[in-house]
Amino acid sequence: MRLLLQQGANGANWFYWIAGLSLINSVVMLVGGNFVFVVGLAATGIGDQMAMVIAQKTPEAALVAKGAAFAWAVIVALIVAGIGKLSGKRYLAVYAIGMGLYLVDGLLFLVFANWLSAAFHAYALYMLTRGFKAFRQLNAIDRKLAANTNFSIDVGTYAPLR
Repeated sequence: MRLLLQQGANGANWFYWIAGLSLINSVVMLVGGNFVFVVGLAATGIGDQMAMVIAQKTPEAALVAKGAAFAWAVIVALIVAGIGKLSGKRYLAVYAIGMGLYLVDGLLFLVFANWLSAAFHAYALYMLTRGFKAFRQLNAIDRKLAANTNFSIDVGTYAPLR
């Protein structure tokens, strides 16, 4: 059971990495950097790119555009981190929704022909899936233990010994 718990936690922790590195990608992009982490999100990258285009075409709107893109990146990162927190507590529906959203995000990279990021999304989804399966097995074990264990005491039939 300890191995399953560790494997599940490792999978759920990927959501934290995705959130954090995606936020770092946005900061780097918005301050004019030229590198990104492949684990980042297309959803925030699109916002960052739009802000940069607006900043180039309309310099007086640059601060507002970049501020909006950064706010979007923070909101997305908080949502992904929240999914990570709930996934780590074995809320499998939330875990599955997070994996589904990350799959859609990975498909956006395919649309934009960003093969390296799409491939890394596939790897991250594999790791997320391993964690999900481990937590699903743990939940099944917990249900079986709860069904087969009866700790109730009938206090109405207790009679002291003489």
